[in-house]
Amino acid sequence: MTENNAKAASDSTLLLPKGKTNIVYCGSLYSDIRSPEYLYELVKKSNNPNLHITIVGGVYGSFSDEFNAKYADFIKQHVTLVGKVSKEKAREYLSCADIVVNIGNTIDNMLPSKVLECISTGKRVLNLCQ
Repeated sequence: MTENNAKAASDSTLLLPKGKTNIVYCGSLYSDIRSPEYLYELVKKSNNPNLHITIVGGVYGSFSDEFNAKYADFIKQHVTLVGKVSKEKAREYLSCADIVVNIGNTIDNMLPSKVLECISTGKRVLNLCQ
């Protein structure tokens, strides 16, 4: 996964496409702790071309070549990888989202404060865990 496929924005400061249901995840992704794979699969299986995922934050670890190959076309069509932004800008993305996402950790003794942050937006929350 790379952070180079930003799409046209509905607002000059946010990379959110117009006319789509914007699903926003803010936070870091780690290949061995917090992967977007289940989110990608949910959106793929919905067969809804109006769903768009925006990932705001860093991508760490080594996502396998198999993972990257499996989702390359999907990412090009349905995902914007924004990269790291300030806390203020992340809040702005969350406030403009139609749905906010929390991706749980594979480490079960952690409850990221992100869960509370997602709930505090007043938006629909999609909480994913393994």
